[in-house]
This record gives sequence, C-alpha cells and structure tokens, in this order.
Amino acid sequence: MELYIGGDRRRADRRQGGRRKDMVTDDESGHVQQRQGDHRQGDRRQRQRRQALRVVYPPQAAPKVLNTDFRVANISQRGIMFTRRGCPGECSEPIALRSVKELQIQFHDQDVLDVEVIISRCQYDPGSGEETYAGVIKKGLPSKRLNKEQAYLVTCFPELCSLSSA
Repeated sequence: MELYIGGDRRRADRRQGGRRKDMVTDDESGHVQQRQGDHRQGDRRQRQRRQALRVVYPPQAAPKVLNTDFRVANISQRGIMFTRRGCPGECSEPIALRSVKELQIQFHDQDVLDVEVIISRCQYDPGSGEETYAGVIKKGLPSKRLNKEQAYLVTCFPELCSLSSA
C-alpha cells in the first residue's frame, strides 16, 4: 500500500500513468479503490481548521508586554503578533528571526502570563516607525484566557464586533 504525502496530485497522476497514489489495487480482483483513511484525514483537517481562535485588539485595548515596550496586536493559542511604535533611532535592538523571546503579557484584568515566542516574521514601516513581529508561542495559551479576552472585547467594544451593512 502506498502512502500519499502532500504534493500536487495531478503531477503524481501523470508520473504514474494516471494512477493516483491514494488509490489501492486489490491484488486478487484487480479492482482499484480509494484507501479507507483518506476521508478521515480530510475530515480531521476540516475540524482542525476552526480550532484556533484569534483575538484581534483595538489599539486602546491591547495588552501590554511588561518586559519590553511592545503592545499585543493579536493573539491566538499558538501565535502572537506584537508591535512597537515610534521607533526610528530609539529602538533598543531588533529581534532576529527564529530567536526565542520571553514575554510577560499583562491582560485587561491585570493577569500576567509568561510566554516564550519563536519569532517567525518581522516588518518595519519607515513611514510610521512601527515594528511588527509575529511568532509561534512555544507552549500555547489556555483557551480560557482567550475566551476571557474575547468576552472582554465583546462587552467593552461592541462596535468592533457588530456587523455593518454597506
């Protein structure tokens, strides 16, 4: 039995003379059938796609990062984006890609959470002097914390959560 691992199926079909890797030939009868596990794997991907909740903050409600001069722009269980404004010439130091940064995040209810972030992306806007960093949170945030933040934003900033008709 062959295992299909990513890639372009059409290209794989052409290389194998029209036979897809996720198809299995029954040796006795010669019938071709799709492997059993493929539909389950697709179902799992569908479910996992919606498991991450991202909380996007308005500038006035953004949590503070206590050990640096950053503010959190958005956060999820596995990722974070944080910014620093007014930086030309006064930034302490740029953060290198793939480096680990320890952050102490203070949320609206004064809870402080220590997280380790692996920096995956950085961007600098020379016009506004804003530095933006994105990274993966090593241990992940508890979903209760994100639910608290979401409830706070819905309660205190309802205009951000309402649908507007254009």
